[in-house]
Amino acid sequence: MSDASAPAVPAPPTVRIDAAAPSAVPAPAGGDVRSIATALCTLLADARLAEASLGVWREGLRTAARHLAEAGLRGNIPPAEVRRAGEVARAAGIALDRRTRLSRWAADLDPILRDLAAADHAAGPRLLALARGILAETGDLAVGTLPPHALLPAPPSGRSERGVAAAFLTAWAATLYRPLRGDAEALVVAALARDVGELTPMPANAGRSDRPSEAATAHAARSAALLSICDRLPGAAARCAARHHERPDGGGGPAGLTAIDLTPADRLLAWTDRFLTLLSAPSARSADGQPDPAAAWRECWQSAAVVTYSAARRGELCLTIAAAGIEALGLSRGEQGESDAAGRVPVGLALTDLGRTRLRLDPAHPLAAPRFASAALASRQHADATATATAEEA
Repeated sequence: MSDASAPAVPAPPTVRIDAAAPSAVPAPAGGDVRSIATALCTLLADARLAEASLGVWREGLRTAARHLAEAGLRGNIPPAEVRRAGEVARAAGIALDRRTRLSRWAADLDPILRDLAAADHAAGPRLLALARGILAETGDLAVGTLPPHALLPAPPSGRSERGVAAAFLTAWAATLYRPLRGDAEALVVAALARDVGELTPMPANAGRSDRPSEAATAHAARSAALLSICDRLPGAAARCAARHHERPDGGGGPAGLTAIDLTPADRLLAWTDRFLTLLSAPSARSADGQPDPAAAWRECWQSAAVVTYSAARRGELCLTIAAAGIEALGLSRGEQGESDAAGRVPVGLALTDLGRTRLRLDPAHPLAAPRFASAALASRQHADATATATAEEA
C-alpha cells in the first residue's frame, strides 16, 4: 500500500503533450496543438514503429513530441514548432499506411515465390493476380510527383520486400511514362519474381565463366526459365526478368547483351533494381538539428538518383530511362544534369508526360531553355529569309 504522505512526483514532460494550447497560439493548417499532439501519441503507440527499418520515423516522432512537450511546459509553443510537429505526424502517417500495404503484398508474394521456385505452374495465375492488384492501387497515385515516403517508407529488406518495392516503383513509372504503359503488367510480374532464381540451386556450369558478375547475375536466367513455364503470364515478363542485370555497354549478365538488344521495359527494370539497392537507412536529423524524417529519407533517394544517373552516363544503365525515372520522382540528376540536357541527352524522350508539359509551357525551366532558344533562333531565321525573298521579288 502506497504512503499517502509521500511527496508527489512531477509528471514527465511527455504527459503535457495533451495539454490545451495557449490561446495566443494560432491553429496551423492541418490541425491545432491538441489534435497534432494526439496524433503524435497515437503514432508513437503504433506497433509497426518497432520495426528496425522504420527507426527514422520512430526517432523523428519522439523528437517532435519531446520538443512540443517542452515548449508546452514553458507555456509558449511557437507556431513554427507546431507546424513542424504536424508535418512530421502527417508524413509518418502516410509512411505507415504505405508500410502496411507493402507488408501485405510481401506476405502474399512470399508463398508464391516458393511455389514458383518449385516449378509449380499454378503459381503463375496467383503472381499475375498480385501484379494486377499492385497496378490497380498504383494507378490512384499516378497524378504527378509524390514524396518518397508516399511510395516507399523505408529501404526494403528480404527478397519478397525487394520484389514488391521494385514492382511498385516500376508500376508507378510505367503508368507515368507513356512508352511503357503497354508493358506495365509484364514489368510488374518480372519485378516481383526477378530474383526467384536465387531460391533454386545454381548448376555448376551455368552462365558465362569469363564474366566477374556471373555469380550475381546467373539467377536472372533461372528466374526467366521459371516464369516461362507458368500459365497465363505475359511473355515479356520472362524476358525482362532475364535481362534485369544486363547493361547497355555489354558489361552486364548473364548474356552480355548491349543496348540494341534491350527494350525500354528491360532498361526500366534494370534501373529500378539498381536504384533500390542504393537506398540506405537515413538519419532522422535535418540540417538544423530538428526532426525531419521525410527530408532525411528524401536525401537517401536523391543520393541514389545521382549515383544511378552517373552509372547511366558511364553506359551501365540506360540514360533515357534513368532520366525519366529521376524526373518522375522529382529528384535531381546531379551537377551534370543540366549541361547534358542542353545537347547531349535526348531529354524529350526521357521525360514523363508531366515533364513534357512542363517543357512545352515553361520557357524558364532549365531543361526547356535550350529548346525555346533554338525555336526562337529558327523563327528569326525564317523571318529573315522571308523578308529577303520579299525584297528580291519587289
